[in-house]
Amino acid sequence: MSALTHSQSLRTKIRLVRSRLDAATYNLWNHPRLVEIYPQYLFQNHSVTRASVPLMEAALSSAQTRSASDPVAIGTANYLAKHIPEERGHDDWLVEDMRHMGMDPSIVLKRMPSPATATLV
Repeated sequence: MSALTHSQSLRTKIRLVRSRLDAATYNLWNHPRLVEIYPQYLFQNHSVTRASVPLMEAALSSAQTRSASDPVAIGTANYLAKHIPEERGHDDWLVEDMRHMGMDPSIVLKRMPSPATATLV
């Protein structure tokens, strides 16, 4: 039997928690106060998404710096160079969703994320 590749190992780990993620998603969409809590969910999601591109750009810079001596950094840099443009602007989509729900984007963009969200990022 051959060893798992890194991708296979990651997919195996994701499968271990997938049922809990699916249950949490189900609970959100079926929550009796969904209309009340969904704007907060959008805000927290926006906070993470808004930080993701700058975070990946910092990781790309670090990976490029290390790539001369670190083969993992080369793969990371290549991945991030392709992935960052794919992720750019997703935070704007969430702002538009919030706008359609009647939320004021200028207030949302000034608001600080929760400590839990900041820690996650």
